[in-house]
Amino acid sequence: MSEHADSWPPYERFPYNYTDSKRKIDSKVKVVIEDDLNQSKNLLIITGYASLEKIIDFLSDNYQRLQRNSEAFNIIRILLGNEPYPTEKQEFSSSNNKFSEEIVEFWRERGISQG
Repeated sequence: MSEHADSWPPYERFPYNYTDSKRKIDSKVKVVIEDDLNQSKNLLIITGYASLEKIIDFLSDNYQRLQRNSEAFNIIRILLGNEPYPTEKQEFSSSNNKFSEEIVEFWRERGISQG
């Protein structure tokens, strides 16, 4: 064992998807990531466009939380990269029209067209 083995974060911080029904293990990356996102007030999300649907869903889900408590988040930063394959989702929309309208208005005020 390396002398620096103690300085690594716990293995639970390196999630992966794995199921072993015999040993009753069902490890999911999603559970760890959602927990991290829901506990942080200063988010930095680094992802590719293929995950854009999940980011939009997360922001939509947490919009109500932010409306109830303006201190739920200090800042949410998102850095999008690209993958060598496109996302399967072709249309991105919110079931909450007010939320969608506020997004359009936000960008319109900054001179960005939605057309």
